[in-house]
Amino acid sequence: MKRLAVKILLAWVLLLFCENLAIGQTDSISNGFSLVKTMYAQNSQNWYNNLTFKQEVFRVKDDSIVSREVWILAYSSPSKLHIRYSDFDSGRGWLIVTDSIYTYNNFNLIGSRLRIHELMVLGLDIYNVLPQISVERIKQLGIDISRVEMVTIKGKSLYQIGNPETICFWVHTINLLFYGLRKVNESGDVKDTFFEQYKTLYGKPVATEVQYFLNGKMFIFERYSEIRFPTFLHNDLFVPARFKDVMW
Repeated sequence: MKRLAVKILLAWVLLLFCENLAIGQTDSISNGFSLVKTMYAQNSQNWYNNLTFKQEVFRVKDDSIVSREVWILAYSSPSKLHIRYSDFDSGRGWLIVTDSIYTYNNFNLIGSRLRIHELMVLGLDIYNVLPQISVERIKQLGIDISRVEMVTIKGKSLYQIGNPETICFWVHTINLLFYGLRKVNESGDVKDTFFEQYKTLYGKPVATEVQYFLNGKMFIFERYSEIRFPTFLHNDLFVPARFKDVMW
């Protein structure tokens, strides 16, 4: 009985500590820049410059899975992503390098266009790149960093940065890990993306599931496995002209 009382007391102490930590953070966070600085300060020492993983992509219609694909990916900070559809022999995939995306089929480049990859900037780069650089990137995405408020989504306490009627993102209040992004198009369609199932692997936090919703209905979810944090990834992996020659 005494042991149970001690456990209950410890649980209450931990709860109060977490609440006070969140209150202290809120007092120091008045805008998006102060939030980004705090995110970087709290997590940069345990973050990763390189990441490789397998990604299962499930497409959903009317609450049922209608297809499954497997991709393999390599990320290197900042803002470099190599994606292979199925395996290295498929010849299909994408490179996302800084502000451009390159599309390949049969190992041939079939198209390219400018694009800032929002999820890579907000969910990965933000913990490696100096806050003043991240803030400029966030502004380029059209996010109003002067707007910060606390909200609750799916029972989670979050900071909301930006305007939820146009574009905003969410960050967990306790651990300051990225949670999600909302984008509203000109037709009023709302696309929400959520980073779920964070796990600590080799001492580093990584989201192992990403969910995509359109107007409140899930249409894609991804599950990540075979997650590794290489100390080195060769830069050739992210050179458009070398797509057919490289693997990891």
